[in-house]
Amino acid sequence: MCSLTACYEEVEGCLDTRSTNFDLDADLTCADCCTYPELQMRFRTTWSENGEEVPLRSDTFYHDVNNNPFRFERLRFYWSAIQVQLLDGSALSMIDSIQLTIAETPADTTTRVVVDDFMLGNISSTTAKAEVGTLYATGLATGFSGQLGVPDPANKTVVGTLASTHPLGPQINGMNLGTEVGYIFAKVEFFQDTIATDTLLRAINIYGPEVLQPIAYTLLDPTTLVEGRSPVFELDVDLGRLFNNIDVRSADTLGMKQQFVDNLTQIFQLTKLLNE
Repeated sequence: MCSLTACYEEVEGCLDTRSTNFDLDADLTCADCCTYPELQMRFRTTWSENGEEVPLRSDTFYHDVNNNPFRFERLRFYWSAIQVQLLDGSALSMIDSIQLTIAETPADTTTRVVVDDFMLGNISSTTAKAEVGTLYATGLATGFSGQLGVPDPANKTVVGTLASTHPLGPQINGMNLGTEVGYIFAKVEFFQDTIATDTLLRAINIYGPEVLQPIAYTLLDPTTLVEGRSPVFELDVDLGRLFNNIDVRSADTLGMKQQFVDNLTQIFQLTKLLNE
């Protein structure tokens, strides 16, 4: 019997019930092997025009406030400081941090450690998704909050010091205007005509501290966050509302920018929370 007992080997694994790889059969806690839920946003994109919902397609013509036809290409936007709001009044924040290289002046940089709660949304089709960060999923969620844009000091990040896989890293067709200006908080891209030879893409870049604004979206019914499962917020995005009162052929870029800013937080509707 002693010989048989000696043959038993203790199993090492993740013993944190909040993790996605919790091992009920483990005896010993492993070193840094636990993985945790990742908060995600999933966007279902539609287009409303004259009270009617029409498909979102890059080869479809839409109409502005003056009935000018145009083609939508893409919307990219930053959300930051994202927290999951709970029914008891508390909030869940992301648990990861990131070290950023910050340009204090054109010739001087420092490093700052901040919460890694940045998201870059990229909407160019009927469905899109974006990862936010890692969190301990627990409690009864009522929605989430955050802000549109990237605040200081992160807005002064030296982009090339980050991987392209990070939201604040280098992006194709750039989302950063250099350390003196910082990130483009939202970029609206469209073709302002419908002729076949119209290949000039117009991009409205929205940036600057005056554009930073809070966001908050609430679930119709509070939903339980399941430990060890990744929460996914599903949102409807009505891009037709993004172009409310917009004249796509206007030469007043500043006026168009302000109108897009006014519309940006109005196009999202939080519909459900899934545990995946």
